[in-house]
Amino acid sequence: MTVGIASAAIAACCGKTATEKGRDFPKGKIEVQIPSNGGDEYASAAKMCRKEAEQGVPLAQYTLGLLYLEGKGVPQDKAEAIKWFRKAAKQGHAEAKEELKKLEK
Repeated sequence: MTVGIASAAIAACCGKTATEKGRDFPKGKIEVQIPSNGGDEYASAAKMCRKEAEQGVPLAQYTLGLLYLEGKGVPQDKAEAIKWFRKAAKQGHAEAKEELKKLEK
């Protein structure tokens, strides 16, 4: 089962590769197949992303912002989402800039 944002978050936030069933996927690739375990994959993704985001990785910051925006694996929190989008945008992350434009209207 492909799990959109959770798989993107895991791929974005697992260091150099996200490994599942012995296969390596490049960092940032979103077509990672992960088992569904009742929504816990989002909490795991958020935890992994937070570590990378706090170390200044723009893709992780953006992804963590999405998780907060959608309330996936973390409490839904628009202010927290904006905080992480801003951090990513300051480093030139284009999608984060677009999210900020939408949210700050």
